[in-house]
Amino acid sequence: MKLKYFLKKIFKTNHKNKIDINYYDNHNNIIINNMFDDLDDVYEDNFKVHISIQQRTARKYITLVSGIPEKYDLPKILKYIKKIYKCGGSIVKDKDKDDICILQITGDQRTNIEKFFVDYNVMDKNNIITHGF
Repeated sequence: MKLKYFLKKIFKTNHKNKIDINYYDNHNNIIINNMFDDLDDVYEDNFKVHISIQQRTARKYITLVSGIPEKYDLPKILKYIKKIYKCGGSIVKDKDKDDICILQITGDQRTNIEKFFVDYNVMDKNNIITHGF
């Protein structure tokens, strides 16, 4: 039941978003279809989400996600990503611009973050730019 709560709260909107959980697959992963009804206004926006990686030490990495629009609830997205991919993370304000927030996630999670945004219909793949080696 907690999964439904997280998925409903990703958007900061007043209208209700419907979640349609159909079934579990063989690995007990939840298959979710038609998570959000009002994605037309999200896809019409011309925004780009940048997913990049930064090397912290010799073998440790941090994944940075920037450019997420304000209509998304960043703490809920971060909480859900941390639960699914079993990693740590935080929200950091950009040093240059105070109004822009960046998600910092431990480890090289570039493919997981992109998969999360596309598979759960949070945003379109055309809006995601992945940087790195």
